[in-house]
Amino acid sequence: MSSRNINVALIQILTGNEAFCEESGERTRASVNAEVARILRDLADKLEAAPYRDASGFRSLYDVNGNKVGDYQLAEVGHVRVERIA
Repeated sequence: MSSRNINVALIQILTGNEAFCEESGERTRASVNAEVARILRDLADKLEAAPYRDASGFRSLYDVNGNKVGDYQLAEVGHVRVERIA
């Protein structure tokens, strides 16, 4: 057995505003998924461009209209014992 510190990527996105709706104003699973995917692609681009920009590992997430809809944080969850599985 060994032990090490473990980091966890925490992402929270609130999907209650109109950026997650169809043009008709209807909220569908497809419209929510499309905007969540766009937000995650934007986050991925930013992490690749400046991975160490913020020492806290914290970033705000914004919808297509510029509204803050969530957060991303790379957090250390502590010292974890890891068992090697043979």
